[in-house]
Formats: sequence, structure tokens, C-alpha cells
Amino acid sequence: MPTKKTDEHSKHFALVKKYYDRPLWSKARVHKAVECKWITADEYKEITADEYKEITGEEYKEITGEEYTAE
Repeated sequence: MPTKKTDEHSKHFALVKKYYDRPLWSKARVHKAVECKWITADEYKEITADEYKEITGEEYKEITGEEYTAE
């Protein structure tokens, strides 16, 4: 049964939170969801318990071990 949509969160909040909680997504992927405007910085904090901080390509590589690609 579908859940009732609330105006409190972004359209993709529930999906991102579910993927992070399972854990199918890392913090880096949730961070990318903010950059892609799927969720807000406040929602990032709600999901990960960490403050959202914009990072550079080098910082991204250090955190994830992957090259940063802008979408």
C-alpha cells in the first residue's frame, strides 16, 4: 500500500533514506543526492546525522576512492 506523501521532505527523501539505512548507499552517494537536488542539505543531515559540506573533486576521491563526475 503506498504511503501518503508529506510536504515535509523532498520527493526522493524516503528512497534515499531507505537505500542508506539498508545499507545500499554510502554517505558519499547520499552526498551526491544533495548535489543532484534529490534531497536537501537538511535532509542529508537527517539521514546521515552529519552536517552537509560541499566538497571538491579531490576530497570526493579521498572519501570514496572514486573519481568525481559532475552530472
